[in-house]
Amino acid sequence: MATVPKEGLCISSFLIITEKNGPKNSVLVGRINPKADWDHIGAINPSRLERASKGWMLPSSHLLMRESPETSVKRIIREQLGIEDESKVHLNPQPIVFGDVGVNQHWDLGYIYTGSMAKEDLPKHSNTWVDLKFVDFDKAAKSDFVRLQNDVISYVV
Repeated sequence: MATVPKEGLCISSFLIITEKNGPKNSVLVGRINPKADWDHIGAINPSRLERASKGWMLPSSHLLMRESPETSVKRIIREQLGIEDESKVHLNPQPIVFGDVGVNQHWDLGYIYTGSMAKEDLPKHSNTWVDLKFVDFDKAAKSDFVRLQNDVISYVV
């Protein structure tokens, strides 16, 4: 009999956006603004919000109830990045899908959407992020990333 794991199952979408005409492994990441409505825009509950605000994080979110991965990634672009014109983000249509069994048999199922965008198309100001920029993944300390984020990036970069 199949059941949901005792410690839960997270289904998430991640955006790995590289800088168009930038360094090879330059990935868009941010440090979240804990005052923003992350319960909705990233499905991060208040108990996890404090930990998540301490490191680099990919634009990402748990899927909301009845939301498809494709719809969630469009929501992430709009709500987290503040980009209304989706054509500014050149996404590959097929996500990379991964599964991971974490601590205490918690399961993660993730959809990684990859793409690129021009640095000048990033919003100049964001209420969602304290800092949002392209970071060279190879030069950044892995310990600077929020849990699982550097693992997700390593699937692609």
